[in-house]
Amino acid sequence: MFRAAQQSGTRKLLQVLAAGFIVLLGICCVPTYSQITNATIIGTIKDNTGAVIPGAQVVVKSLSTATEWRVTSSSGGDFTVANLPPGHYSISYSKEGFRSSVIPDIELLVAQRASFDAQLEVGSINESVTVNTVAPILETSSSEVGQVVNTTTIESIPLNGRSFWQLTSLTPGVTYTPGGQGTNTGGSSIRGNVVAVNINGGPSDQTGWSLDGAFITEMQSGGTMIQPNIDALQEFKVQSGSLPAEYGRTANVVNVSIKSGSNSFHGSGFEFLRNTVLDARNYFYVPPVGSTETRPALRRNQYGGTFGGPIIKNRLFLFADYERTGMLQEVDYSSVVSTAAQHTGDFSALLGLSKPIIITDPLTKLPFSGNIIPASRISSQGNFFAPYMPLPNQLRGTTSYNTVSPPLIQSIQR
Repeated sequence: MFRAAQQSGTRKLLQVLAAGFIVLLGICCVPTYSQITNATIIGTIKDNTGAVIPGAQVVVKSLSTATEWRVTSSSGGDFTVANLPPGHYSISYSKEGFRSSVIPDIELLVAQRASFDAQLEVGSINESVTVNTVAPILETSSSEVGQVVNTTTIESIPLNGRSFWQLTSLTPGVTYTPGGQGTNTGGSSIRGNVVAVNINGGPSDQTGWSLDGAFITEMQSGGTMIQPNIDALQEFKVQSGSLPAEYGRTANVVNVSIKSGSNSFHGSGFEFLRNTVLDARNYFYVPPVGSTETRPALRRNQYGGTFGGPIIKNRLFLFADYERTGMLQEVDYSSVVSTAAQHTGDFSALLGLSKPIIITDPLTKLPFSGNIIPASRISSQGNFFAPYMPLPNQLRGTTSYNTVSPPLIQSIQR
């Protein structure tokens, strides 16, 4: 009987866990929208006398995925269509007793709030008026100031290292400072302050970074540690001024949008190569001892690609990107070191300098004979550490150097 009760309790526990998992899965499957990255269309529908038209149907259709958003105008003739990913759309307006109106192609940018009013004429709903020319889109519903850097600019301007944040300097009032921590590795440190973007004179830690609505800012030191493949970027917008409340964390924002799949297959591939055999001779390069090299070793390969298209046409889409940077670079480390004789306490060579250096006994304040420290006066600590001190492998003038050129190996994938 005890065993039966135990089995019954186990079944109930499993049922509770299963129900909880289903609820959690349902919550996770609720569609979410990157409100601060997506665009919004607003407008008012009127007739040719200027009177508002309530109850009119507005259909916004994506030209790349055929996805539709449908809304109805309010009693005041106003409508709002939110959460539209950046891209090209058509808009149609219709109401019984009026001719339909269609705008066949508009482009919405990242975080844009665009106004498209419509004027319907009396007539049959089956008749349609096509508007091929629309006025320039002005931002009249927000106090923010911003500029969009589009796909053409991102793909056309050469970037050393393919870091998209360098393009923020195309926006008035923005200063991009390369470097920061990790400058010996080409600014590839994992610390966020290698991205120093100052907007309108503000500090770099007051520049926020958003990727498809996700806040990716390194709050400790500013900047971001996430660097998307630039071939995967749709566009980005540098926003400043009095930002709306949804941004809420920093005074300025760099708002980034990633490409998505569409009803047509598209892709790209790239390879950027740097190699020692293609480099000129480096006059200042100090080769390792016994080497006849005239250039430091460098092998850098940056390659990747993108691919997107439909899985189920008009319903399900795929977009993927990959980028890898592999680098082997020889870096010189050169240090001034003592000579082999000085390792044993013999500093007699210093007496032959134009300004002789005399080594004195710290106990008697008298010079050591011949500028040589007796072995008995060298401490046990000094004798212990002496073998770990590097010996000179180069002589430049009268100065001894120890120079090593270890390879720096780095691999970045994204």
